[in-house]
Amino acid sequence: MNSNLHTTPKKFCLHVFTYCVVVSLIVSLGSTVSVRPDLVGITPGQGREDITQKKMFLRTKSHRALEILEDGSVRGTACADTKFSLLQSGSHNLGNTVFGIAANRYLCVTPDGVVYSLPKDKFDEDDCVFNETVEYEHFGEKSNPGYREYSKYRHKKHGIRLGKSVRKYHLALVCNKAITVSMKKHRLKYENETLFLVDRTNKDLLNLQETNCKDPSTVDLSCKKKTSYTKKCSEQLKRRGSNGRSNVKFCRKVMKNFFSATLRQLRLFRKRDCYTVLSEYNKCRRRRRQRRQQRKGPS
Repeated sequence: MNSNLHTTPKKFCLHVFTYCVVVSLIVSLGSTVSVRPDLVGITPGQGREDITQKKMFLRTKSHRALEILEDGSVRGTACADTKFSLLQSGSHNLGNTVFGIAANRYLCVTPDGVVYSLPKDKFDEDDCVFNETVEYEHFGEKSNPGYREYSKYRHKKHGIRLGKSVRKYHLALVCNKAITVSMKKHRLKYENETLFLVDRTNKDLLNLQETNCKDPSTVDLSCKKKTSYTKKCSEQLKRRGSNGRSNVKFCRKVMKNFFSATLRQLRLFRKRDCYTVLSEYNKCRRRRRQRRQQRKGPS
């Protein structure tokens, strides 16, 4: 007679009993978590005790600080340690929240990528949760005064869908405006504006003013449009190309390898009037070179 028929129910009951004990311990630990009352902007999730709670200033590598104003707008400023730039970070469902203490509002992002803020009593879990990741740090040990860690704030849910994947929005400060970037080329272009230095502090609102700048209109960093900007020569000749495309690249390529070009390339070379296009392109380059020399002045 097989003895396994009698031992199998005992093993099964032992596994079930162990599983029930583990589940009861997890539930009891989660129900006994206490939240610190001195930090008002914390929305803990999943009953975790190791909640990240900190007061901080978020400064980019381009020396802008993130501000959440009382009217709900979010901006960047060059003023140091303002009352509206004192922020508070907390954990929520394996993510992070950014809370403006003076404005009593959360930092949020719409599904379209627009940065805004919500009052504390209208917290939206879909819009106001980010993932903080350390992207860059100075060389040296943490005890070194020059040691810095920069973080990127990527939205947990919203982004641009490309096929089956979603490129999440990254928070950035550009031209004193809080924006989001998602594409890789934009993240590389605004790399200094998406890297935030998390500067922890123990300062209170009473010790901070609305602004520390003597003249914020002149001290604040802003986007200065280049009035003397001119398009590249190849862009100025786009009107000559079919479907709005420039023929300069094609014409230069065929001209360089004229004797090894195919018959089709030679026909297109003649059809697109490449001799005229290259002549105008060279004239444009000479004019740009002369203007550049005049701007520099005599050496």
